[in-house]
Amino acid sequence: MKIPKKFPIAFAIVFLLYFSAFSALSAVSQRNTYHVSPDGTADGDGSESAPWDISTANASLLAGDTAILHGGDYEFNIHPVNSGEEGAPITYLAAKGEVPRFYRLRNGLDVEDTSYIIIDGIEVAETKFWIEAAGADHLTIRNSIFHNDKRPTSFSACYMEDMGDYLHIANSTFSKSGGDSLRIIGGNHHLIENNTFDTAGHSLLTLIAVQDSVIRNNYFSNPTQKNMEVFNSWDNDREPPERKSEYLLIEGNKFALAEAVAVDSMGWSGIQYAGSSSILRHNVFHDTGLGIDIALYDGSDQDAWSNTHNRFYNNTFYKNGYQSMVGGDSNGTGVGFLPYSSPKWTSDAFQAYYSYEDQIFSNNLFYLNQSMVPSSPRSAQIVFDHNAKPEYSRLYNNLLFYTKAEQPIIFFRDEWEWYTVTEFERAYPEFAEGNIQADPQMVDPENGDFTLQETSPAIDSGRDLTFATAPGTGNLIPVQDALYFSDGKGVVNPDIIRVNGQRATIIRVDYENNTLEISETLSWKTGDPVTLDYAGDAPDIGA
Repeated sequence: MKIPKKFPIAFAIVFLLYFSAFSALSAVSQRNTYHVSPDGTADGDGSESAPWDISTANASLLAGDTAILHGGDYEFNIHPVNSGEEGAPITYLAAKGEVPRFYRLRNGLDVEDTSYIIIDGIEVAETKFWIEAAGADHLTIRNSIFHNDKRPTSFSACYMEDMGDYLHIANSTFSKSGGDSLRIIGGNHHLIENNTFDTAGHSLLTLIAVQDSVIRNNYFSNPTQKNMEVFNSWDNDREPPERKSEYLLIEGNKFALAEAVAVDSMGWSGIQYAGSSSILRHNVFHDTGLGIDIALYDGSDQDAWSNTHNRFYNNTFYKNGYQSMVGGDSNGTGVGFLPYSSPKWTSDAFQAYYSYEDQIFSNNLFYLNQSMVPSSPRSAQIVFDHNAKPEYSRLYNNLLFYTKAEQPIIFFRDEWEWYTVTEFERAYPEFAEGNIQADPQMVDPENGDFTLQETSPAIDSGRDLTFATAPGTGNLIPVQDALYFSDGKGVVNPDIIRVNGQRATIIRVDYENNTLEISETLSWKTGDPVTLDYAGDAPDIGA
């Protein structure tokens, strides 16, 4: 279209903007919805009365299109040829009240190297792989069921290697995999939330080289082995630097029933953890062999060569360790610091590179966990094993209790020493303070109610997480330790904090410079406490 020479420039700009917006709106309005059925055909038009088969849908769907999947068993998998676009994903959606099932295929979903795909409401059963998604980005899987009741899956039931960014898995169930139920290697800004993971030959959820991601409000239960692993990148050449799993937020999860299944077998962990610069908070660990294994070891890859700068706070550890051995030797209990870093056990390359430091445990509750190390006190809630040292971890305002006061509660295996809370703080005042050894008085922990009774000594006994390091007025607060806080990683809401009692919402956390950018304008002094928002007179202890 030609614009007359005397046509006002401002009007021309407005006209072009309007025309562009109209064109975009027209493109959006052309998004199509198609019906797909196990009885559909390639000759159908995709209407409800003449649905497509799944192969036709896979080949035909374009950005912005939705396939309504009707119930029944499909002979072929979901395997889109095209990708969606930002704001215009390709969606596979179960018809209301119906269950589309992908049964005894190689996989239920093949979305490798695709972008902007949404899968909603399907069932995948008795397949070799539940999902193959290597190289995918902006992939959403929700409201779906994945299970193998009659035959094992491959080792990685959900094969997600070399992942792009923004994987979102929500409100789904993963049950009975042959190895790892959900194994994610690489990528940033993933969100795994509100899922149920039950029974895997190895691990229910494995994160390798995953960064700036959130794992929240999931339930894990694995009577076969461990619940979750966090590791660094695979590198068969073993040349640093590896890609770490770091800046994770793991919160609000329940980890249960990771136990030994054979005589002299090791009790498995709620989490075997070798990440860095991450937050683990508001989780409950119960009835596992070892609540958290703070791991470091050599091995054939670099997956656990570094484990540094993590913040564990307001978690609850209950009755871990009882499942840790079926007759034999184990380090099971609430938390175990387990660095296999002695030169006697490791390679020269590992010795030149490994890092294991700066683990802080604050405001956590340990109750009725038991150590299974031979000749050690069963009452130990925390075990420093192998060549672990107190300086690897700091313990602030935790509650630790077994059955009565003044029992040994912290155990050092190599030096064969054990301590009450008072003895430990006296021996290592630079690494521990404010801890309590008292009955936590939970409502009904045996039946899963970990709520504190009104008379609990854990109420209002927690510690403020950090403090302001300089006075100021504005919305950028310098703090002593920013690692306690999250700005949402681009996938969830950011933290709400208190600055000397004043509430504020975080906009951005600068971990390198230890600053918090907030949405409100506040004033503060040097030393003013900065912590997560809480109810009551002070933070509580426990999840």
